[in-house]
Amino acid sequence: MDPANFSVSGKIESMPLGVEAALESETDSLLSFYVGPIQLACHFFTVVEIEFDFDPRQVSGETEIEHLDRFVRLLGDATGKQVTLTQENDQEAIIARYSPDLGSVVWRAFS
Repeated sequence: MDPANFSVSGKIESMPLGVEAALESETDSLLSFYVGPIQLACHFFTVVEIEFDFDPRQVSGETEIEHLDRFVRLLGDATGKQVTLTQENDQEAIIARYSPDLGSVVWRAFS
């Protein structure tokens, strides 16, 4: 298992030096890496929107939730931006939200 891979149109490339370099490609850029046992895929859309997705089947318990919680907090603190975890292809279906001002991840309760 590689710690991280960067690909453009499905072809493994060398890691870009920054987000701007990843955005220069006119094709699909993808960075995949692991947070604990969860493989995240990072899609570079614009300088103001970067999306991470994962297979929810990889989240089977509290340990995986803790890994996601830590990642969301680290990302928000590093960027100084709000981080929202949503269902795939539905930005309104919020699962969790983190704001650096609040300092904690608020998870939506599922019934």
